Amino acid sequence: MEPSQLASQLNLLEQKNQQVQATIAKLQQKIEAQEYAAQEQAHRIRQLEAELAQTQSQLAQAAQVDDKLAHLKDEILHLVERKTRGGSDPEVVGQNQALLLKQLDNHTVAINDVRREVQKIERFEEQVSLARTEATRLNQELSKVQAKLESVSRAVDERTAPIKLLEEQRRADMRKLAEMQAELPELSKKVAANTTKLQLTADQMPQYAKYEAALQSLRDEIRNYREHMDFQLAQRERQLKDWVGKAEHGERRIREVEVAMEKYTEFYQLNKRALTSLQDFQERLQRDQHRFGELQRLAEERQRSTLDKFQSEFEQRWQKQSMEMQPQFTDFQRSIQSLQTRVEELGKLHAAVETQLNIALQIIEEDIQTRAAAAADWQRRFEEIAEGQA
Repeated sequence: MEPSQLASQLNLLEQKNQQVQATIAKLQQKIEAQEYAAQEQAHRIRQLEAELAQTQSQLAQAAQVDDKLAHLKDEILHLVERKTRGGSDPEVVGQNQALLLKQLDNHTVAINDVRREVQKIERFEEQVSLARTEATRLNQELSKVQAKLESVSRAVDERTAPIKLLEEQRRADMRKLAEMQAELPELSKKVAANTTKLQLTADQMPQYAKYEAALQSLRDEIRNYREHMDFQLAQRERQLKDWVGKAEHGERRIREVEVAMEKYTEFYQLNKRALTSLQDFQERLQRDQHRFGELQRLAEERQRSTLDKFQSEFEQRWQKQSMEMQPQFTDFQRSIQSLQTRVEELGKLHAAVETQLNIALQIIEEDIQTRAAAAADWQRRFEEIAEGQA
């Protein structure tokens, strides 16, 4: 192969190597952009989780208010029942019960309003959980794609490492070719001069037979030098073929990387659409949280005012009726003390009965074990008798 062809092939290899380096740089830029987008998405997800935690705390506060109201309702009903059992005036008791039931209905309506708002917040929480699940899935897909891209980058680096070695070898070969091209004119001159000398020597062979051995050695040197040059050129051609094969393999790897980047771009678009939907949901959630906060504040103020009014009225009635019901409370305490005494006696009786039952169960268990052992013994003997008859 001529030196001009070698130089052209080396230039092609250099251009392909530059294209590979440019493609690798573009891939690295795309990877950095995707990593930045993933970090932004993680930051937004953390913000949504913080807002969800705040919403859950508000739900817990609403549940505490509901529990307190239910406890207050139980106490009021208990007091009404005690007053009813006390035998006070039926008309007064009926009026008190009607008033209490009306107030309880008002509290129930307010509680139902709060519960409806809480149910809306629970639906929002379900939507947040679904959005979080979708974001987790997208993060997993993104991590998989990033892992694939990292593996592809490593593969490209591994594949392009021989190209760098080839570049160094190409530079060394170019230097050697330049040296050889610089030496070719001198060698041609030497060959021409030696050819002329050989011709003159051949013409003068009869006269210079004693120089035949020297001429033969000179021919051998020229032949060896030519064979060496042919071998060097053949070796350069093999190296060029190897370089071309490696460059084609690098192009195939680049095409595979481009296909992977197209898939990654599709995943990125999906992730981008998911982030847009998350932003819209975040805005709706903020608006609903603000509205729920206002409703909760109004409900708390209304319940607080109603509760304060009810407590003041209830304290007045209680102070009035406690003086009237004091003898009944004394009788009730006495009956409670007598009941406690009977309960203690029943507890002692229960302990004695439980002890006797434990003893009876132990006796029954031992009897069952004895009968089971006897049955096993009889079965073993029956089997021995059956085997003896057989």
